[in-house]
Amino acid sequence: MMNDNKNNIFSNESAGVWINSETQNKVEEKERKYKQWIVNYRNKIPMIIKQVDEWLKRQEDFENIVEMFMDESFKKNYSNVNEMLAFYRAINIYMQEIGNGVKDTIFHKYDSFYKNIEYLTELKLQMWRAEFNIIPHAQDYLYNYIEETNTSIQTLVCMLCSVSMNSYEVTINLANLFLKHEKKVYAFEMFKYANEIKPGEEIVLCCMARLCLDIQLKEVARDYLKQILHPTKISETLRSLCEA
Repeated sequence: MMNDNKNNIFSNESAGVWINSETQNKVEEKERKYKQWIVNYRNKIPMIIKQVDEWLKRQEDFENIVEMFMDESFKKNYSNVNEMLAFYRAINIYMQEIGNGVKDTIFHKYDSFYKNIEYLTELKLQMWRAEFNIIPHAQDYLYNYIEETNTSIQTLVCMLCSVSMNSYEVTINLANLFLKHEKKVYAFEMFKYANEIKPGEEIVLCCMARLCLDIQLKEVARDYLKQILHPTKISETLRSLCEA
């Protein structure tokens, strides 16, 4: 019976060498693929950005940008690159804006690849400051930035989806902020999004119903009140106004 580990190909020492060799091979293969990716794709990024800038400046070839970035092969090779990933957010916003009939889209406002990224990065920072009260009057700064940049509802919803730690709470805070400044359409859309996140909340649906009543949409207001899962006396007054 052999007890000598030196002659045992399954000894711990031999197994360690085999495992290390296999690991080394995997590392080398990974490095080889990465170097090949740099040659085939990473080095082309400046050229891609230049082409995007040309399309943005023409103000008429936006669909070319969407087509390029939505191509499955393109996404596979570039969606994990930081600057590309950031620009995908701008594309998503543009598509949402077009779908909702917005004419002054993000691509109309920012005519370069990096301007789009800078705008969304600053908006993200402003939203974080407001969410965590990092600086005094953070919500006012956020509101002012939204006004100065004519930020669309679609942009806000997209950012709430992707950057907020508590999107429901932040959405409610934004809705109240817009109400404070009499920006009622924005307030309504924020409440609407909050209802999508957490359906059936009485206070949210009552706010939506109240805004509808302000413009004499009683039937719509009544429909929102019917969605309340656990109604209390809070909604009774609104129901009576709907019936008046």
